[in-house]
Amino acid sequence: MKKNKIWILIAFLLAAITVYFIFQTKNSTLNPELTDFAIEDTSSIVKIFIAEADGRTITLTRQPDNTWLINNKRRARQDAIDIILETAKKITVKYPVPESARENTIKLLAGRSTKVEFYTAGSKKPIKVYYVGNATKDLSGTYMLLEKNGKKSSTPFVMHIPGFHGFLNTRFFADTALWQHRAIFTLEPAEIEEIKVLTQDSSESFIIKKTNDGFALFDIKGKPVPGIDNELIRQYIDRFKSIYFEQVDNISPKSRIDSVLSTKPFYVISVTDTSGKTTKVETYRMPNFKNKTDEEGNPYPYDVDRMYARVFYPEGFVDFVYVQYVTFDLIQLKKSDFIEHSKRKNNV
Repeated sequence: MKKNKIWILIAFLLAAITVYFIFQTKNSTLNPELTDFAIEDTSSIVKIFIAEADGRTITLTRQPDNTWLINNKRRARQDAIDIILETAKKITVKYPVPESARENTIKLLAGRSTKVEFYTAGSKKPIKVYYVGNATKDLSGTYMLLEKNGKKSSTPFVMHIPGFHGFLNTRFFADTALWQHRAIFTLEPAEIEEIKVLTQDSSESFIIKKTNDGFALFDIKGKPVPGIDNELIRQYIDRFKSIYFEQVDNISPKSRIDSVLSTKPFYVISVTDTSGKTTKVETYRMPNFKNKTDEEGNPYPYDVDRMYARVFYPEGFVDFVYVQYVTFDLIQLKKSDFIEHSKRKNNV
């Protein structure tokens, strides 16, 4: 019995070594022209064009300050740009698609792949063109093939990034909503001229204006609100450094959006910077679609985690997005919040 186990172990090792050398041999004899997916210097890439099989396309262009624009209009998410450039730099062949599956893989890539083109500065033709297909069954690689000199390669490969277990196709997409930068307010206190907050109860609305001494709080009619601790105002203004939305709502039907916008906003917050540009955001309660309940089993009247918001950017763009209370509770204050905090701090 013991001898049988030893022979089985030896047979297994020999098989593993054979498979290893087969793949080594195949990879070493692959035409470099067909496996040349990686881009060594991704800092030279200034434009990326992506076209999905459903007809959606997107063009991403690098700006002089190294930010990227979507279709030369909206700012793109830097994290998504970093991921796609990192992928282009580190991508490598995991193994060639087996001969038995090659024809079917080529058909799938012809009909359902995402085309990706990379350009360098001054280049009218892309320096690299990928066709990105589905993930492999074990989700450890992605079917891809190259285009060279305007012609698709006839040799597909399973591609991966060494050390990363997963597939790569989700890194290449043309949905502008997913590419969009999610910042609403990213202003340093020194960049802020005025903050105007309108609540559903107008007596609780307020304005914070820059003054010769810093910032001061006024009611909605412009009357100064006395006795406010300046430190509270400073802390509040500081929160406008990083206010982001969660994602663009690109799934709600128009009828639902129209219904939401027909109601009175929960809050309206406008921030004007020192150059005179104003960004405004309106927030709206979101129905309790998930039927969450309190400790006694009673359903909450609204979603307790997220709201809808409509954002008006100074460039003229308008977005309908999801925002989280954990972010917006920091800036959705009432005038009385400053008064009560100041009284408590001054032990009044």
